[in-house]
Amino acid sequence: MQLDAIHEELLVLTSSLLDGELAWDDDDARVAWEPVLAGETRMDDTVLPQPGLSLLLCDRAELAVQYSEETSLPHMTLHCAGLEREDQTRLTREFEAVRERIESEAAPLPVFTAYTALQEHLAAHPPAAAPAVAAKNASQDTAKQGHEPLQLKVVLMWSHHLLATSKRKDIVAWSHELQLWVLSRPGYPGVIVAEGLAHNVDAFVQIVKSWQWKALQVRCEIDGDKVDPPADVSVRDAPLWAVRTRSHLGKVLDPNSTTKVGAREVEGLNELGELMRSAGLEDVFLTAMKLQK
Repeated sequence: MQLDAIHEELLVLTSSLLDGELAWDDDDARVAWEPVLAGETRMDDTVLPQPGLSLLLCDRAELAVQYSEETSLPHMTLHCAGLEREDQTRLTREFEAVRERIESEAAPLPVFTAYTALQEHLAAHPPAAAPAVAAKNASQDTAKQGHEPLQLKVVLMWSHHLLATSKRKDIVAWSHELQLWVLSRPGYPGVIVAEGLAHNVDAFVQIVKSWQWKALQVRCEIDGDKVDPPADVSVRDAPLWAVRTRSHLGKVLDPNSTTKVGAREVEGLNELGELMRSAGLEDVFLTAMKLQK
């Protein structure tokens, strides 16, 4: 995206959004752009990086934006895992429709157009209130009582193809957002394997289904173990602890628990099958791909 177009949109965004509604992902980019936006420095007199932004839509949803020289439109990702599933699905569907409209019409202010459309959608369809957060107790016994068993789940989705860069980036973004281990095989066919807490896996499936596909099927869904976190793991940290230490894919993708839970792309079905075999999920792979041992 050309710098003059980014400049025009940043002027609109910074003048329209309130404090706390716009955040720069990179402080160096903010420092470089702010004097230009304030009219104190000319664009030709400084090196301006392609900025990344986070725009707050509501207390549990935001629009992540990354401008790029390589594309005519910025890459936009919706983060709304904190919403109830029905609200997530509805907002994601609206986002996909808005993004398609922006791409087809070559809107001059793509981010501002998407942001205002999503704000209007949320005003017309207010999300359900967030569930109350349980108060923390000081004693270990009380903390232990606060733990509930955590249900893990594995799902494998098959698509006619998985080629679009936007889908592949969104898979990575949502894997981080929902704390899922994901294996993604782009090409013909496309295969997506996700493992994590059951409600997050279900949300991920609904989000992926809301995208446009020539064909997409959920080939396999398996409930994993119910995990009881130990007493020394806090209620807040228990979900991530379960995904890191008790999932099948976590033991293969991050055996030392040193990387961020997320997605890995594989080049072919052979590599995918080998990773799933190592994770103890060979039967899932063979059944979903309609193969035999």
